[in-house]
Amino acid sequence: MSAVSRVVGRVRGRAREILLLLIAAVAGIRVLLPGAFAAAVPAPGERFRKPAPVRVEPRVAIQEKRLTDAQHAYDRGQVEVARELLKGIDPAQLPRSLGE
Repeated sequence: MSAVSRVVGRVRGRAREILLLLIAAVAGIRVLLPGAFAAAVPAPGERFRKPAPVRVEPRVAIQEKRLTDAQHAYDRGQVEVARELLKGIDPAQLPRSLGE
């Protein structure tokens, strides 16, 4: 047997050992941590469920409702009702997305 064939045999043997070691390591991880390779797929019943609404501070939610009520009253031509609704609102606590 020539020296080259002995070196090639050692390299192939070493690669085979490394491959077997990696397969054993992955199998061990899979056994010890069964959820490690699970895909992030929700349960069948959970896929179509609506997400929970985002909770806001009650005070801000009340003020936003008063603001929308005031806008609807103004649209209907009830300016005095709209003014009364806007009196108790603190504009600093409203989100900027609602406008000025």
